[in-house]
Amino acid sequence: MHMGLHMGLENPHRKSFDPLHDLGAPLIHFDFTKVARTSKFPIKTDAGKINDSIASTGATVGNNIRLLASHQFDTASCPDAGVVLVNSEYFSFSGFTTSGSDVTILHNVTRNIAGTQSAHSSEDTIQIVAGEYQTVHGSGSAGTGTGLRDFSDWTTDELKVVNEGSGGGSLTIPTDPAKRPEGLNSSGLGKVHRSCLKFDGGNDRMALSSAITTTNGDFSVIFVHRPDGNPSNDCIIAGSSGGTNQIKINANTLLIRFNSSGSANTFNQIRANNTVAYSVGSRGTPVDKGGATISFLDNQSEFLALVKEKNATDNQEKVYLYDVQDLIGEDLLNSSGTGGQSGYPDNSENPSNTGFQIEHIGAFSTDSSDYSGEIAVISVYDRALSASEIALLQEYYDNLYPSLHHE
Repeated sequence: MHMGLHMGLENPHRKSFDPLHDLGAPLIHFDFTKVARTSKFPIKTDAGKINDSIASTGATVGNNIRLLASHQFDTASCPDAGVVLVNSEYFSFSGFTTSGSDVTILHNVTRNIAGTQSAHSSEDTIQIVAGEYQTVHGSGSAGTGTGLRDFSDWTTDELKVVNEGSGGGSLTIPTDPAKRPEGLNSSGLGKVHRSCLKFDGGNDRMALSSAITTTNGDFSVIFVHRPDGNPSNDCIIAGSSGGTNQIKINANTLLIRFNSSGSANTFNQIRANNTVAYSVGSRGTPVDKGGATISFLDNQSEFLALVKEKNATDNQEKVYLYDVQDLIGEDLLNSSGTGGQSGYPDNSENPSNTGFQIEHIGAFSTDSSDYSGEIAVISVYDRALSASEIALLQEYYDNLYPSLHHE
């Protein structure tokens, strides 16, 4: 049963509909499809080592950087022009020489475009930080850098993804490729529709410039994503420390904890087979999307909307979960760490109304519970969106991502 549009709200198929403005500005909004094909997120490439020492002053020898044998970049993932980091000094380059599948020499090197200029020793680590690809921009032959950006004007300000929501700030992009999600991905959600960011489940994580907290206990969180197979404690967003503020996914469960004060947990595990409706404050009868043993999140492209609000009638803290078609779960909050299953749907649990703090995307601050999969959109609204507003978002994102999971 697909929720239709209500109360005269605007049809999202019209070009005028904008989830950034027509529902009121979200507190946080990241549309990673806008940056995944840019120089900010090159394909993952293992760090290499430089072959020759670099003096503290002057240009590199021949305006090149040679890479040490057995510690070279791979031609399949190395940008044709971009930025590399050696110790704390950033260098730009354009074009490279190859031997088989190895990049052996970076050409047209400009040093100290950012960071601190200093001497570097043979076998120092070199990392790819940013770059563009001939295959993406359709100009010149691979490895030439022809028609691509001159990265000598690059600055560290580009290591950011700006929050388009009202909360301001930005995500910091790690310079270490092992900790940076990959753009330009060609699988799953990204292949069928548009590029998004791929998190490898290892230690990919991005942190906000400062934590953002909802002003009260009512909020809504929107995801468009595709988890890899058999998700288990995969954290999509988390607060400043540990798991006090978090949203994680398992095969058929969304786990949330939030308390902006960082003390006791307000806790819930909402399952996709919570098909009992609230006696008070129900938004409808939830549709079973998998039951207790079937994963509705396993390798599925999903729109998920989590709405938390304090019901005015019975003063209970309530949670609603939607996919792109339906309301798929309702549940109460508690403080026991067991979720709202006991006594559901109208038990006596009623934790204090508290805000949700967000600072990290892709893992906890400790780089644990890492998310594995692709993320296109994350939005956080500083209020509980209504059922009719969720319907607008369902249709809007279903139109943008036509292979979102339907049942």
